[in-house]
Amino acid sequence: MDARLALLVLFLGLVSWGFFKQQVILIFAVFLFPVVSILLERAGLDLSTRLMRISMFGFYILLGVYHGNSLKRLFSRAMRNGFLLGYLALFLMAIISTMYSYSNVDEKLALLSDMLIYVVVPTTLFVMLFYHESDYKDFPIQFSILALVSFVIVMLYGDTSLVVMSDRTTLQKIGLNSIYLSRIGVISLLSSITLFYYDKRLILRAICILAAVTSVFIILISSQRASIIGLAVALMFWFQFGIRIQGSLKPILIVLMLVAILAHMNIEQFSVVDRFKDLENYETYARYGDYSTSLSLFLKKPIFGHGLMGYFEITGRPYPHNVFLELMVEYGIVGFLVYLLMMREVIFVIRRAFNEPEANFGMQAISLSWISLFVAMLFSGTLSGNHDFFALSGMLSALKHNYLSPIRQQYVIRGSSSRATNIV
Repeated sequence: MDARLALLVLFLGLVSWGFFKQQVILIFAVFLFPVVSILLERAGLDLSTRLMRISMFGFYILLGVYHGNSLKRLFSRAMRNGFLLGYLALFLMAIISTMYSYSNVDEKLALLSDMLIYVVVPTTLFVMLFYHESDYKDFPIQFSILALVSFVIVMLYGDTSLVVMSDRTTLQKIGLNSIYLSRIGVISLLSSITLFYYDKRLILRAICILAAVTSVFIILISSQRASIIGLAVALMFWFQFGIRIQGSLKPILIVLMLVAILAHMNIEQFSVVDRFKDLENYETYARYGDYSTSLSLFLKKPIFGHGLMGYFEITGRPYPHNVFLELMVEYGIVGFLVYLLMMREVIFVIRRAFNEPEANFGMQAISLSWISLFVAMLFSGTLSGNHDFFALSGMLSALKHNYLSPIRQQYVIRGSSSRATNIV
């Protein structure tokens, strides 16, 4: 199929699906949009991917209004969301530090632009328009299908002959970042495993198996240690708190399935094994010194920090490979405390997602994905990056304010009414 025709089919399919399930538009635009650049390059079209993504955001808002949401209601949802307000506070601090900066202004403005388009806007849209139970319950299958479609696009229209299995950096030659790719693979794998465990429909289980195989391949070829460690932590959390192992063979089947996939793919051909072996020499890594350097820089300006890109301007290193260290250095104790309050809200939601009777398996899939990316964020990424992590955070914070809290209030009202009836 011609690349232009494939691009047209992709967008027509998204629009058609979006009229019935509007969240599909946002999920694709936030998580899987980079595959569009591959189609554009193959088709020879000189179009701005950033403008196209913004157009999809606008179309998503129009769909939200079309489905009965007033702009006033959308705005009120955003204004009562603690996580979003916290990130906006950090964004404002970054703007103020840039206003009083005399170096690397262009680079800082580019970072602010990325924070706005890739973090603030998607997080706000999730907060505004994710409020139905189905929005969360359908996430695993929607993400799995969209990830499979994206993988097919890459295989058919990307120049995969440039990619070397044992060299993750060659993914850049087809326009894909290995860190981004590994995180998409982790979210897809956790979504497909969760759906496979809870859903009994054979067609969906078949899609889950296909998505799981594809996801494992993506994770291996991207060879990001942080993402794999995060995935392991998320799976251990799920086995400990999310499922009942006793009396069920499903967890064992899932483990055997993953082992079989790994054995079939022969992980020795990927660089991930050597990268983990190389951890024995961790003291030789440049990032090993980031921890002590970050602490000393924090003590020099502990209140508001050194400002956006402060770590780079002082050390020459791009970032300290840990968002908490970045916050301490560039935003000080004020930014660090704001971020802790943001995390507290999301962690509270995750606890309820695994304990509340009204929570569904889609909420668990999103929570597990968040846990894996949170762990990965401790080793790589920045506050202006980690778009996938902040998008998931927006979904979970929306889960608290738009769905779980209203239902919790209904339980309280029902309980009070029943107690009043018993008294009478």
